[in-house]
Amino acid sequence: MRRNRMIILAALAVCACQHASAETKAVLADDTEPTLGALKDALSEHMERSDIQFGVSDPTEQPIVSVLPRSLGADIGMSLALPTLFDLVLRDSVCFAIERETREAVALPNVPCRPA
Repeated sequence: MRRNRMIILAALAVCACQHASAETKAVLADDTEPTLGALKDALSEHMERSDIQFGVSDPTEQPIVSVLPRSLGADIGMSLALPTLFDLVLRDSVCFAIERETREAVALPNVPCRPA
């Protein structure tokens, strides 16, 4: 009985692997205004913020996008807030940004990406 369960579990694992979509690290295909605007719009909606500013990383070279924390204003000193990091991936030729902290996937259908 135990052997049968092991065989069934092994078969299910093999089937699951065959049906899982392939995920590849990705970078932006270009850094034009339409591409960066579409990325900014998608991440703005995901983060429920309209004031998205990207960090210094170059997402056409590295599969990472950093979104800077909100500006606290001139009267506030140094902030300890950290940027929000997203990993760019391709799944079935659609670009996604995966938020590192929550692992939530944000589809980027209007953002052209290529394998990293």
